Amino acid sequence: MTDQQPDPQSEEPSAEAARPSVLDRMRRLHALREQRSDLFTGAELAERAPIARPAPSPVAAPHSTNPRDLMALVPGEVVENERGICFVSRAAVPVETDRGGHPLADLFAHRAQRLTGSADFDFRRAAFIDTETTGLGGAGVYAFMVGVGTFEAGNFVVRQFFMRSPAEEPALLTAVAELLADREALVSFNGRTFDVPLLRGRFSQNRRWLSAAAQEAPLLQNGAAHLDLLHPARRLWRRRLQSVRLIN
Repeated sequence: MTDQQPDPQSEEPSAEAARPSVLDRMRRLHALREQRSDLFTGAELAERAPIARPAPSPVAAPHSTNPRDLMALVPGEVVENERGICFVSRAAVPVETDRGGHPLADLFAHRAQRLTGSADFDFRRAAFIDTETTGLGGAGVYAFMVGVGTFEAGNFVVRQFFMRSPAEEPALLTAVAELLADREALVSFNGRTFDVPLLRGRFSQNRRWLSAAAQEAPLLQNGAAHLDLLHPARRLWRRRLQSVRLIN
């Protein structure tokens, strides 16, 4: 009795052979994608098309002449002091300009004694301050822009001190300290809790590179006259708004 050879055509394919190949699956997915696109009109496809965006320009190096540098985007100038250079943008608004339905000069009639506890508080001698930072706290947070507003010769002058690289921080802090040295009080919005402690920390970390006068920065120390508008704003709005948390 002879052995019968199995018929190759009668054999069932193995599980491995029956499994679709990766190439087959990719072809099926591609076919499904084409069918899906047929469901939309030309206008709908245009709406779903990715928005063409310009390629990001390379970040300009410090002191670069790249046309995309900060100087090409913000009007201002490079200023130099004993600790180096930084970039400063300056804008002046006449005190007769209306803000909130009143000219800025009306502020001079208010001494803010009830808000500050100081009978000598004079807005004409104050510095209005704000910062833009790289984070919300910690020793590694930089104030890459410090804005200071002051009343000068019939104008409200806003200076924005920019740090284009960490190497310019001592120069920025020196410039800010020089401007604050001529002022008697601070005005801010949440500055007592955030901006002033942050700046105080940056001055402390840069102490070895700052002059003795810049290290002091009296207006940034505890006990200096300071009107933080966040607190009276909360008292004013707490019965009109659902929440007076800072985020709101």
